[in-house]
Amino acid sequence: KLIADFSVPESDIAMATGEKDELDGVNLFDPKCQIRFVITQSKLREGWDCSFAYVLCSVAEQKSLRAVEQLLGRVLRLPNARRKVHKELNQAYAFATTTSFQAAASNLKEGLVQNGFERIEADDLIRTGVSSFDQYSPNALDLVVEEALPAGLDLDAFKAKIETVTLGRVTVDLEAGVMRTQGMLSNYQRQSMLLAVPEVAARAVDALVHKSRGARMAPVAQVQSDIMFAVPRLCVRKGNQLSLFDRTEFLDNPWRLDQCDAGGVVDYFKPPNPSQNQASIDVDSAGNAQLEFVEDLTRHMSLMMAIRGFSRPGLIGWLDKRLPSRKEIRPASSAVFIDKALSAIEGKYQLDLGQIARAKAQVLEALCRAIDDLRDKREAKAFQLGLFGDEPLAFETSADMALVFDEDRYAYNQPYSGNTTIKKHLFRVVGDLESKGEEYDCAIYLDNHSRVTKWVRNTVKPDSFWLQTASDKFYPDFVALLDDGRYLVIEYKGAHLVSTDDTKDKDLIGNIWAQNSSGKGLFLTVSDRHFAAIDKAIA
Repeated sequence: KLIADFSVPESDIAMATGEKDELDGVNLFDPKCQIRFVITQSKLREGWDCSFAYVLCSVAEQKSLRAVEQLLGRVLRLPNARRKVHKELNQAYAFATTTSFQAAASNLKEGLVQNGFERIEADDLIRTGVSSFDQYSPNALDLVVEEALPAGLDLDAFKAKIETVTLGRVTVDLEAGVMRTQGMLSNYQRQSMLLAVPEVAARAVDALVHKSRGARMAPVAQVQSDIMFAVPRLCVRKGNQLSLFDRTEFLDNPWRLDQCDAGGVVDYFKPPNPSQNQASIDVDSAGNAQLEFVEDLTRHMSLMMAIRGFSRPGLIGWLDKRLPSRKEIRPASSAVFIDKALSAIEGKYQLDLGQIARAKAQVLEALCRAIDDLRDKREAKAFQLGLFGDEPLAFETSADMALVFDEDRYAYNQPYSGNTTIKKHLFRVVGDLESKGEEYDCAIYLDNHSRVTKWVRNTVKPDSFWLQTASDKFYPDFVALLDDGRYLVIEYKGAHLVSTDDTKDKDLIGNIWAQNSSGKGLFLTVSDRHFAAIDKAIA
């Protein structure tokens, strides 16, 4: 990283990790010694010292007071130091990786106090917070649940395997024909059972696991496997060929990024400012340890320090390699765009190449955001031309490329665990549905609707129903099969989202899907619990 990103000569770096010790026999105090960077794992902990090491970067989180004191204390002592004219040279610098910077800095100050320095009250500098969440139903630990044994098994062998791999957490009652457990089963226990039993039993095992976590499961007899739930999808016809409508149908590749205006990069580039997670620790003439959280501690280190060794082509190449999502952009095209963007940054901030190289991470972020903006505009324009241009696409909503909802391949992230029994969901598991709220109310309305035969909670999954918008695929919230064979697709939106451009795009492509379905499809955006719109659409 030092070599590739910061142009540090390899001769300036020494490794001292594990069995590899490039410091062995090296006199770091020799003025001719070239080593400027030491990468080490445990040298500091073992007592190794370099009296003129003034900058420490720790990539491992240190939580204990002793570990922090040992590591940071190495650079804070400043042995044999003489006061310099520039105040920045009278400080040592420690860059630490920690989830709680305030706690780490306070631990270091505490270490100084324990070594004889006076305690300074700094309780107001310490900020703590607690965050927690319940992944499963609060009553899941007390729940005793059972699931019917699948048919076609050697039940004695099945009982032996299940009870063995779960250490008795799951019991098999052959007389009652069920397997039973109390409390929530873990992912490890689920995986152990699935590996131990035949594939025919996998669905029953998963059902038991879901139930143990508080999920509401429909009885096996209630699931009608003979219903064909195959939703026609939006396609484009070109001659005799039919293909799904996705972004490849309206976007030309490659993208000539070099022909785009790069000036927008300056709107996102901000000269790097020091993080607010910085503190100054000092000992005054009276021996008092002082801790101060500051903002300007290392401001001089940001753009004032230039990186040597970066040529303009080298910097362009470094940035070009790190641009994400660039399959449609040729390297020569992106290189020209980056060169124009660097010129725009130089012009606005009066920076030279070395200073820009110092801020290359910020430049990369600005490039990514500016390119994302340009990509959005390009895709929106191409999408509109594909739908309404002089030569619009020939759409068909075709059953030839229908999506078949398959319970064996459809896995939800979190099963529904509400108190209301759901009767008409296509699968036994209803997933990714809260037990209250507007989407829940919409689901219950569908479940109780006399014209709805079956419905599915549609989520962002590979085997879900999707429609292509200008920017990405979108997955409507519900797909329902009506009693006359039509399909009703519903996208639920909160009232504050109804008028957004994103919702308008979804409405547009959803209605195109419905209009080209020969009366087999209905698309509807519902908001603010306006469920009467469902009745009106079906009628």
